Amino acid sequence: MKLVKIIVVSNILAFILSLMATGVDFNFYWMSVIGPDIDKLKALNLIVHPDNLSDHAQALFYSLFMHIGVVHLLINLILILYLGLLPIKPWRLLLVYFTSGITGNVAAVLIEDIAVLGASGAILGVLGYGMVSLRQDRDLFKDMFWITALSVIPGLFLPGVSNGAHIGGLITGISIGIFSRLHV
Repeated sequence: MKLVKIIVVSNILAFILSLMATGVDFNFYWMSVIGPDIDKLKALNLIVHPDNLSDHAQALFYSLFMHIGVVHLLINLILILYLGLLPIKPWRLLLVYFTSGITGNVAAVLIEDIAVLGASGAILGVLGYGMVSLRQDRDLFKDMFWITALSVIPGLFLPGVSNGAHIGGLITGISIGIFSRLHV
């Protein structure tokens, strides 16, 4: 799907640009190893954090393309490519992707009071939407269920993973799926 390729390329370019704008931060955090300087991303208002939620709305959009490091980026790119295999119309995928991502990031800041970056909430939103909208296809539903579970469960045990963004995005996607089934 052409839209998914655009989203993938946008995430890669944003990661490269974030490294260029902030410098490379070498840390040995499990999702990072090589990534941008998070404090500089905050200062540039490119990620959502408690201090800029009301003043810098553009960060809600930018943060969907920023990633803490190479591992985080690669995990999300694989999941985004999977989304391209789902039989969802491109305009609907885009609507659910951005709505879930933004809502998930806002939820994370409000609930967890942390800085948030990445496409995980958006991805989980599309998976949640797909589980509701495509539930008649049992094999596809099982795949989406397990991918969703494998995306949410690590956040319960690993530091630095935003459950607020993941669960907020997932609930948003499920809600859009239920609403669209009731009003189509």
